[in-house]
Amino acid sequence: MSFDKLKKWLNIKDNIKIFNRSQRGIYSTENIKKCATIIKIKSKFLIEYNKIYKKYPIEDIEEKNSLVAYFLVIENNKKDSFWKEYIDSLPENLDEFLYYWDDKKINLLKNTSMTTEDFYSLDDHLECLVSDYEVINCYNNENNILNINDDDFFNEYMRMRILVGSRIFGYKKDNEDESGIVPYVDMINHSIKSNTTWYYDDDKKSFILEAIKNIPKGEEIVDDYGDKNNIDFLLYYGFTLQDNENPILRIKLKKEKIEFNKNNYHEIINNYNKDELLKKIMKIYKSHKKNISKNIDQNIINIYNDEIVIINKILKIL
Repeated sequence: MSFDKLKKWLNIKDNIKIFNRSQRGIYSTENIKKCATIIKIKSKFLIEYNKIYKKYPIEDIEEKNSLVAYFLVIENNKKDSFWKEYIDSLPENLDEFLYYWDDKKINLLKNTSMTTEDFYSLDDHLECLVSDYEVINCYNNENNILNINDDDFFNEYMRMRILVGSRIFGYKKDNEDESGIVPYVDMINHSIKSNTTWYYDDDKKSFILEAIKNIPKGEEIVDDYGDKNNIDFLLYYGFTLQDNENPILRIKLKKEKIEFNKNNYHEIINNYNKDELLKKIMKIYKSHKKNISKNIDQNIINIYNDEIVIINKILKIL
């Protein structure tokens, strides 16, 4: 990827640099003052769902992000695409995302909240992506839009779909809800100690990234992706947080599904059979403790530790 080429395409001259790590993470070589505009992206560079839908009005897809991904696949197969510099900036290696994990690593998530029956899980997520692909593929073939074999189409779609899911912004534009990819700004990483805010400015017809505090030169420019648990972070963004402030534990007891969080475990315990609950969580606890001792991915360890935090709180009451 050429970061400078992307900035040239966007007609941006600033003091922002990119860290040399996975093509994400930005910082400034100059101090940034609170309330200053850090980055401004003009409307014509935004890849927005509402614009795409007008051109490719595909019904019956479950997620708007899937249509945005389809648009990127189409543009990626054009020789003269306006979006070439942006698409060329996207990472090729997506090994951090669950879809690209091998079976051995995926199996280590089997006893976690990522795969708990009757909750939205990894299998449900992948099924949704594939279902949308099938609808899009039918539309593509019926309208002769993209001449590509099914395997290549599917692989390109899945890559773009995963990237879109981890980079899309939701905002108000002309008093309407909009979902859009914002080139350059989508390189910003997550932190619970965000130093930015962002919005679409109707008057300037631009997407604005603004400082909410003074940012010293060299300090990473970051955004808060929201109060998410590590299951959601891993599912949609391909990372987890160590000591996440929002640990959860999802379990299935007979026909009941239960989600514990840091605030509700005491109340929930009183509503279920304590012996059955103890048996279930101890099975999870022992499995996690055994697997943590192995040399495994840090993201998996973070998932285990989140659930152990909740289990320890439950055990203190039981």
